[in-house]
Formats: sequence, structure tokens, C-alpha cells
Amino acid sequence: EGLSKRIGLPHYNMFGSMKLEHHHEKTGDLQFETTKKKKIRTTPRAEWDAVHNRNISPDSAQAATFPHDPSRRIPKVSELMELKTSKDAKLIVEEVYAVVLYTGPMYRIYGSILRRDQILFPQLQDAKNLFTTTIHVLVSAVIKISQVTCLKPGSLLYRGLGQDSGLPPELTEVNEFGCGGMVEFGFMSTSKRKDVALTYASVNRISPKLLVIKSSSVDRG
Repeated sequence: EGLSKRIGLPHYNMFGSMKLEHHHEKTGDLQFETTKKKKIRTTPRAEWDAVHNRNISPDSAQAATFPHDPSRRIPKVSELMELKTSKDAKLIVEEVYAVVLYTGPMYRIYGSILRRDQILFPQLQDAKNLFTTTIHVLVSAVIKISQVTCLKPGSLLYRGLGQDSGLPPELTEVNEFGCGGMVEFGFMSTSKRKDVALTYASVNRISPKLLVIKSSSVDRG
């Protein structure tokens, strides 16, 4: 099934819809926790407001940090729009907002929706808020960036699985046609550094897993 069948169609007013999704009356103040070693507890509303307020505020040390957590640095969307990658990829402002949000704790919400986990997804589904426009915009940004990113063929990328992720047997066992693998419905962040990926894998001390991916033209976002 495609993305639209899984989460619905985006709204034409992208920016307004993205804000409403993060300020939703039933899920805007839904508290969730990241799965990183440094756990962050936050809400969709807080994440949107921090990114948006940082973009429209004057430059200052206070504006560049997340409220109540000075260790978190918030990039300014308008400055990211001036980067060469943004210009080469022809990103629009909504796409940059989506990327900034995803690279913060909101990855947890977006991933839960796409993977349909049993922790956050049921609450979001009941509230009829699957962050549809935001996720569609983020997908567009990832595709655009992948087309202007130089990645040497055969480069190794690593992903540590920090949760009890039940990997299908088809990933390691080939069928009668010599084929194997799996489909990942969510965004799959990776790192060129094995040690970084291992820090995520170590979150799950019972059955840590490390995926080693050899990059090619078919897995570039």
C-alpha cells in the first residue's frame, strides 16, 4: 500500500495544516518520550512552537535553545533555507520545518504512525490525527535531498535498533527464488559511524540489533 492509503491525503494549505496537526485539540499536548539514551519528554505542541518561535525570533542564545532544556539547540529554518543543499534540492519552507521537527523528538510520533506501533499509534488514530500533511511534506523533503546527496556506491550505513523490533525471518532467510529482505514503512535514520548506531542498539539490553546496509541507487530515501 502507498503512503496515501496508509495515512490519507495531505491538505493543500501545507503550513496551516502542519501547525494544526501539532496543535491538535486531542493530541497537541500528548506527552511522549524519545527512545534515545538521553530520554526527552515533550509534546507535539511544544516541538512545533519551539521550531516556529526560533524561526521568527531575533537571534539570541535564549531563542536558540529549547525551553527548560538549554542543551537542545534549535536550528533556524530561514538559515537552513540558505544552505547549498536546500537550494540544490529546491526545498520549500514547509519541507525544512518538517525536517527540523523530524530530526528532533517528533521522529517518535511520525515513526509510530507509519509503523503503527501499539504505544502511540492507537491514541493518534482514535483522535483522527495521523499528521498526514506533515508526513507527506517530510517524504517530499527526503526524496529531494536524496537526489542531491553524494553517497559513494557500496558505502556502509549503520542503524541500531533500540526497541524490541521483531525483524521478519525474510530479512535473513531467502525464498526459493533466492530473494530476501523487508519493507520499512517508517523513516529509517542511519549513520556512517558504527559507534553512533551502537549507542541506539544498546538502549535495548535484552536483544540489541545492528543493521549494516550497503548503499546503492535503490535505497537513497
